[in-house]
Parts: sequence; structure tokens; C-alpha cells
Amino acid sequence: MITKTPLVSIVMTAFNASKYIKEALDSLVCQTYSHLEFIIVDDGSTDNSWKIIQTYSKSDPRFRVFRLKKNSGCSVASNFAFRKAKGKYIARLDADDIAYPNRFQKQVDFLESHPQVIILGGQCDIISENGQLIGEKNFPLKHQDIVNALFSINPIQHPACIFRAKTFKAAKIKYEKEFVISHDLKIIFQLLSFGHLANLPDKVLYYRHRPQSLTHRNPKFVFEETLAIRNWAKNTGIYTPTFTGLLTHNLESFLVANLPNKLINFLFEIWRVKTYKLSWQPALRFTSKALTALTALVLVKNR
Repeated sequence: MITKTPLVSIVMTAFNASKYIKEALDSLVCQTYSHLEFIIVDDGSTDNSWKIIQTYSKSDPRFRVFRLKKNSGCSVASNFAFRKAKGKYIARLDADDIAYPNRFQKQVDFLESHPQVIILGGQCDIISENGQLIGEKNFPLKHQDIVNALFSINPIQHPACIFRAKTFKAAKIKYEKEFVISHDLKIIFQLLSFGHLANLPDKVLYYRHRPQSLTHRNPKFVFEETLAIRNWAKNTGIYTPTFTGLLTHNLESFLVANLPNKLINFLFEIWRVKTYKLSWQPALRFTSKALTALTALVLVKNR
């Protein structure tokens, strides 16, 4: 049981997010856990994002809002926001996602009763650009299962995670500008020696699927970043992948090098994401895994 109410700093960076940011900010205001501060950094937006953010700061003193003079990228904006945070815990939320109302209550309860855990995530629903429920993301719960998965997937959804601020600062970790999309994966690797990782079994986030985002427009770029970070972790000796993880990593390297963006994105969606509305989903998932197994056999044979 919680005997005190630790401060949680929720960090959000925004760049031209006016279409979605009101829903994201509303989900913060409506949290069942109240001892919060909201660190909102506008990263040089040219739309109405800053105007919307200012509206919230004028009506709720928990909002601490900042605006960068020019667009500097998510890594720079995130580092700036983390320096401003005062909480015992620092949580993330993207400007196009929506937090469940009880997200931070559940996450704080868990962290207060599991002091060995330094990063905590949770399960996610997937919504369309218009907010319709279209799927879900399921992640492993326990530390070793999460660690084993690091060479197969990113097993903690970043906008659903919460850190222990003391550990994050003691490790002197920053978001690296070199990695546009996958900088959060490197942070997880860097923090492995400081404590345990965990995911709640509960859903804590509505994750917005936007086909025009960089992740979906250029999955090759995203995967190349991910593969580079995994190789860095292995080569520096801070992580030893399992056989299955290494096989998956090699398979993904092969697919990224040889398949076009559209096919990579298609395989990624049906392999990693459970979708509600496609009745033929099980067949697609089976086909994808069969292709994976076949390609893996070819890779092993040709080593």
C-alpha cells in the first residue's frame, strides 16, 4: 500500500500535433492519481499546438509548459523536459496518444511495492487516426522475459512507460540525437545493470496508429536504427542475446536488406500486432511466422 503520494512528472514533447494533442492533454487532466506535474515542451511547432498547450497551462497549475525557438527533434526536446522534471517518477506520453484514466495510479502503486523495478510499462490498445479501436499490443510482464525479448521486439512501449527519476539521473542517460525513432531502446539497454524491467498486465495507453508517421512510411529506417542499437549492446558486452533473439535479429536484418518498405511494414503489422477487426488475421499471422521460420532455416544453412 502507498503511504505517501510521490510526485510524478509526465513528460510530453510536441511538434505540429494540434490535431491530436487536446485528447492527449485531456487524458492527463482526468487521471485518478492527482499528485502530478505535466512538463509539456513544444518543439518549435508551426501549427496551433503551442496555443492549445498554453490554454491548459492557464487553467491548471500542474502544467509547466515550454517552447523551443526552433524544431530541434524529439531527443533534444525530451532531454530538455527531463531536466525540468521534479518528480520521484518520470513518465512519458506522446502528443498523439491517450492515457487510460487510472494509468498513473496503477503504475505508482506497482513501483512503490516493487523497489527493484526501474522502468515500468503496460499493455496498449491501438486506435486509428480518428480514434477507432483497431487492435492491441501485448508485451511480456516479467523482467527476464522482457530482457530476452530485446533482440526480437522493443518490449516496453515508450509512451506507456514510467522511470525512477533517481536511477535515470544517476546513470547519466540522455536521449541521443543520432537515433530519431529508436533512442528509447538504447536507454533500456543502458539501464539494464541498474535494476529490473516490468510491464503491467493492464492496458494503460491508447496508442495511435498513423500511416503517415515515419515509422510506417519508412520502416527500413526504423529497423536499421533498431538493429544498430542491438548490435551496439551486443558488441559492448552489456547484453547477451538468446539464441532465439539472435536468430530473430538476423532474420530481421535479412528482411530489411532485401524487402521493400511496404512488405516490411505489412509483415511487421501482422507479426507484432494483434488486430481485432480482421477475421483473416490468424491465417496472416501463421503465414508470417511460417515465412519467418523458412527464412531462418535458410540463414542457418548458409552461415
